[in-house]
Amino acid sequence: MATGRPRASGARALAGDALSDVLDEAEHPWRVRRGTALAALVAPPVGAVAMGLIALHRPLFRWLTREDGALEWAQFGADVVGLGAATWVAVTLWRRGDRLGAALWAGFAALLLFIAGEEISWGQRLLDLDTPEVLVDRNHQEESNVHNIRIVQDSINVGFMLVGLYGSVVAVALRRRLPPLRRPRRFDLVVPPMLLASAFLVVFGYKLVRLVALHSPRFTIVKYGEYVELLTALSLAAFAVLTARRIATPRAGADEVVDLRDPVDADRPQTWRVGR
Repeated sequence: MATGRPRASGARALAGDALSDVLDEAEHPWRVRRGTALAALVAPPVGAVAMGLIALHRPLFRWLTREDGALEWAQFGADVVGLGAATWVAVTLWRRGDRLGAALWAGFAALLLFIAGEEISWGQRLLDLDTPEVLVDRNHQEESNVHNIRIVQDSINVGFMLVGLYGSVVAVALRRRLPPLRRPRRFDLVVPPMLLASAFLVVFGYKLVRLVALHSPRFTIVKYGEYVELLTALSLAAFAVLTARRIATPRAGADEVVDLRDPVDADRPQTWRVGR
């Protein structure tokens, strides 16, 4: 017992330091209030547990997770918001001379467009369109999308698992190990803030379990994935919106590139350095 207490105390101290780092970073430089950041950390795992309990009430669970249901349209809405923010970031970076940053965010915007379109089968049900013959035999739901084709679906699931891993474990490790002044100039354009880590971690955990242990799961496990897809959409949209807020500064020159690293003197008010 005597050896267990110091270990437990050390674990609590480590967790406390990590939480403090997350909240400090959220407040500065991402300009997110500490209470909001804490809610962003707590809500995804709490929601995951709540969704599991809701699954015990079949009518409500089916209503939430059905095609064109509440969760699906919430995902689409988040994707559209993220698409708008990511497009704005790409255009702004291009105008400021950061061609590489603009290309990265244009790719991100294209990814969100693809996800949003696939989510509603590219408007098939809204417009009452027939499924193209080339997809009827390959798509197990016989819809106008490619994510329900087995080989594509497996690839997408692996992709989202890696996105979840990157946005949680990798992002936190990079942000905690690299001091602001040692980070590459585009660091914050490609590494999500730590306040989104728990949401990405839920995505990673679900996709990993599906890949390793539940490759052909039953109805409940599959439909539970609607919540995970919503978390993915919200996390990516939040990253895009937070990045758009950070670069929404007056343009200093036609060929200048925004540097999102923190200023040298962290005690002074936040200003964005701009360098060629």
